[in-house]
Amino acid sequence: DKVYRVASYLKRPPRLLIQALGRQLDHPIKTKLEQKFIYSRLKLLDLQFCLNIHQSLWQSYFDLSYEQHQWP
Repeated sequence: DKVYRVASYLKRPPRLLIQALGRQLDHPIKTKLEQKFIYSRLKLLDLQFCLNIHQSLWQSYFDLSYEQHQWP
């Protein structure tokens, strides 16, 4: 069962994402090393965001069950 769903912007070709980001920052991201670094960090941030959402959801389930005495 796959819980993590990749963000739509990460499904696009990395080159397009890097170009758009460079325009937004008003600073072109030129080297391949910079591009790989930024893209890998974006993937990690997206994964962290999703994991935080899931953790928050499960914590709310636990809290509700605990309040209603349905959780040990």
